[in-house]
Amino acid sequence: MEREARRYLYGSTSLSFLIRFSGMVVLFLAHVFVARSLSISSYGQYAYIVELTAVLSVVISLGFAQIAVRVVPDLMDTDDRAGLRRFNLIGTGIIFLITLLAGPLIFVAWHLGALPDGMESKLVAVALFLLLSTSLLRFSQEIMRGARKIVLSQLFEQLVWPLGMLVAGIYLFAFGAAANALDMAMLHASMFLLCWLALLGLTFRLVGSRQGVRERSSDASAQEWLGLGFPLAISGLLAVFLKRGDILALGAMSSPDQVAPYAAAVRVSGLTIFGLAAASAASAPMMRSYWKQQDINGLQGCIDRSASIATLFSLPLVLIFLIAPEFLLSVFGPAYRDGATALRILGVGQLVNAITGPAAPLMVATGMQRLYLATSLFSAIFMVVALALLLPRFGAAGAAAAAAMAVMSFNGALVLIISQRLKVRSYATLSTLNATLREGAGAFKGIARRTRARMSGGRR
Repeated sequence: MEREARRYLYGSTSLSFLIRFSGMVVLFLAHVFVARSLSISSYGQYAYIVELTAVLSVVISLGFAQIAVRVVPDLMDTDDRAGLRRFNLIGTGIIFLITLLAGPLIFVAWHLGALPDGMESKLVAVALFLLLSTSLLRFSQEIMRGARKIVLSQLFEQLVWPLGMLVAGIYLFAFGAAANALDMAMLHASMFLLCWLALLGLTFRLVGSRQGVRERSSDASAQEWLGLGFPLAISGLLAVFLKRGDILALGAMSSPDQVAPYAAAVRVSGLTIFGLAAASAASAPMMRSYWKQQDINGLQGCIDRSASIATLFSLPLVLIFLIAPEFLLSVFGPAYRDGATALRILGVGQLVNAITGPAAPLMVATGMQRLYLATSLFSAIFMVVALALLLPRFGAAGAAAAAAMAVMSFNGALVLIISQRLKVRSYATLSTLNATLREGAGAFKGIARRTRARMSGGRR
């Protein structure tokens, strides 16, 4: 059992990481070409719109996206195709409705000057289109993940649309085509919409009745789903604010010329989270299973491996951030070197995030949603206060310091809660790092042996 669990965790994590890492590299290159093709002001506006819609999309589905990985597996296990169709229909309808309601609010914020200077009304309208397409893609991706179609879900959400953006960025850079923030935001939204349509088609096939199987009727109601999902949606919104609130505050209080280098620093520092994201995607259902079985030893082993994988991936990157941030940011253009100090600070915060491992999904898996919500709210308030104190005085460096301190306080609080309530350790240690390295080396040797054996058999 333990060997199979380790094999699944390392295998699923490797596959998830491969897709995420490939998508990250492609998207990073796409932003490099786009940044070099646009003026620094246009890139700042485009980056701000992308971050704003990413934050808002977390709550647009009223929690249906957050609970998909819990509801969809139950519906699939009971072959409740009618319930799965209803869940998809209600969630999609809510996304369209809330996006329509959010439109006037965003335009009011624009008229009040809460958005960066120089933004046109057309760009604000395209931001609504981007918000809708982002929310739809995220919801469909979570449905496919809940149905255990991890490769399909991550393929479209992590890799396909970045490839489209890379092609567009190379075209702009190579041919010197005229483009601005409005063009890039429209292209971004269109890519998301096409990926959503592809996942929607796959979902239709997924929920289709199978021949010889009587379709069952779901007993779950929309009210029950909302009751479960809405607290998680608020928690998710607060968690995303901890990741993106700094750039939103900087954009509201400064010019796009200052936002652009900071946005590049945020994007580079975000490279560290892919190890944690890949490990969490694979370990989340395992942690839920171990907790339901009250297998604390199995739960601890799963947490140790996930935290160690995340730490081993992020540590060398953070060292590079500390040593040569100007070199990394210079690929966006000479003006982006101004984000070097911010990159150093953000890198330290992301390292702490990696060391604490899958603390957030562990809280959800073990039914501590209310404590997770309370911790997210406390950390968000802490970040607002820190931004108010540091950003006006220190600018981008102050925004980075506020973001790093908020993330560290959030993860530190989760570690304490998990230790007290679950009696497990939710962070990586030297011993767990060493054990994970040994297990990983053993898994690699096993794969090499099986590969050689197959090749030898083929030659015979």
